Amino acid sequence: MAALKTKLEQAEKKLAETKDTLLRTAAEYENFRKRSAREHDAAFDNGVSFAVNTLLPVLDTLEIAADAPTADESYKKGVTMTLDKCREAFGKMGVSEIEAQGKPFDPELHAAVLQQPSTDDMPSGTVTQVMQKGYLLHDKVIRHAAVAVAE
Repeated sequence: MAALKTKLEQAEKKLAETKDTLLRTAAEYENFRKRSAREHDAAFDNGVSFAVNTLLPVLDTLEIAADAPTADESYKKGVTMTLDKCREAFGKMGVSEIEAQGKPFDPELHAAVLQQPSTDDMPSGTVTQVMQKGYLLHDKVIRHAAVAVAE
């Protein structure tokens, strides 16, 4: 009887150790799965960010071309349509323009490249002019807006 009790206690102890090992392994696997998902999402966002940064100069050039005066309305319409398609594609990727003109200066979103005197319409610390548009990928800044700020 004593031998059976000893064997039972050993078996219960072994069972408890095995259960503990199984629970730890399950927790480690869950942590690994979550970490892998985060790394995958970060890698994807970095790839999208790289592609968007590569294409932003094209968007800038299209905007300049669309704003340029021209006598050829067909040309202007073609540039405007291309610009609209480009903006639409960026929108589908989660890219949005940073609102800057007339807004309070925010160093998280804006890069001050020039100071201008403040006026009644533009008090100190207000963005008075946008030199280069800035963009967000979801909530992450991929290019700061280059702005002039009222002193």
